[in-house]
Amino acid sequence: LKSVLGSRFHDSYAEDGGLFTYNKEGKLQATVLFVVVICLEATDILFAVDSVSAKVAQIPNQYLAFSSSVIAMFALRAMFFVIEDLVKLFSLLQYGLCLILVFIGVQLIFADWIHMPAITVCALIMSVFAVCIAGSWIIKNKEADADEHEADANPQALDAH
Repeated sequence: LKSVLGSRFHDSYAEDGGLFTYNKEGKLQATVLFVVVICLEATDILFAVDSVSAKVAQIPNQYLAFSSSVIAMFALRAMFFVIEDLVKLFSLLQYGLCLILVFIGVQLIFADWIHMPAITVCALIMSVFAVCIAGSWIIKNKEADADEHEADANPQALDAH
């Protein structure tokens, strides 16, 4: 790696967490994080290109196959961060995502024998999300009410903290 980038490679992470840093002479250098990001993006592109041939073989509409690959390539990594934040916000959502992934796996296994319309699959997935989010919200409200009642019943506990 050092032989490829030469003096433009800084062999540690930047203090501010950036992809680039400046050396003592003021020259711009790529950090180790830059190399990590490049490897991740190269892996994303490799998997996207690999999946295109499988999609083209299965989907007769070339526009649909191409657009889904492009969306997957650009949006999938960002979607992971959105889902991570949602799982932190809604406690039951991780179980809902697990249920959805199991459902999709079972559907793929039995695709030759059982056909479900796309609207049914979408409705099922959306209902699992809705139930998990509503359940998480109800649990969070019950816990907040229980904490509030505990504080009302024992006001000395607040003074001790």
